[in-house]
Amino acid sequence: MDEQRSLEMYNNALGLGTHDGVQAVGTDELVNEQLRRARSGERDDVAQFGAVGQDVYQRDKRERRPNIRLDQDAVNAERMLKLQRSRSGHQGHLTELNNKISVLLCDTYNVDSVKELLELFNRQWERFNLVHNEVLLFAYNDHSTVASAMHAYNEQFARKTELLNKVSQYLQSHDKEKTIPDELETRSNASLSSSNSLSSAKSIASSKSREMRLKREKAELSLKQLRDRQSVEKDVERRKLEMRQAIEQQKLEDKIEIAKLEERYAVEEERR
Repeated sequence: MDEQRSLEMYNNALGLGTHDGVQAVGTDELVNEQLRRARSGERDDVAQFGAVGQDVYQRDKRERRPNIRLDQDAVNAERMLKLQRSRSGHQGHLTELNNKISVLLCDTYNVDSVKELLELFNRQWERFNLVHNEVLLFAYNDHSTVASAMHAYNEQFARKTELLNKVSQYLQSHDKEKTIPDELETRSNASLSSSNSLSSAKSIASSKSREMRLKREKAELSLKQLRDRQSVEKDVERRKLEMRQAIEQQKLEDKIEIAKLEERYAVEEERR
């Protein structure tokens, strides 16, 4: 009786009841009906509508939930890679400008070109410094990355300081060479002129001398201000790094205290 009941349930699952016009009386009829449906291209109703088939069908349709953690790690890695590439590009541009300026320093007639390239160099340094700060902020938990970034920054800062010293000496030398011909010309004109002309020439020479001193002092002041800003920037970067390290150290100490507390309670529990 149980076997017959199971057979009827199987027939109903296959759709072989009396409403289909097929008498489900045995295994041979089931096999024949399955073959007929397979030949006619009909879908297997058990797989389509059966309890097990329906469950499998729904599981197949169910989308897998993405791993948000892995996706965020991939985004962070891509962002860090872009920042590092950008920083490398700025370093290469700084090196290129440094080399061009160094070549021009061999001739005192290249003053205008040196000043133009120095202005480009300063703007490029600002871009490099901006990307450097982004790297430090983005990778503050990665001590090796922060250390590498600071090492690269210090190297670039040393090269920049050396270049600025060379440019300062170059401009001072140019001002001295330019002042000597002006003084000789003034003396020559003064010897050929009358007393009034001599007074006028002295006034012109004095005016030119003041103008040259003003330009020289302005250039020296600009270089000094630039060095002061760089020193402040470097000190700020150092303090930022120290603050990040202090925060990480505090986090570590907090974890150690929690671990000790948990261990103490575990020991007390074992003693009970």
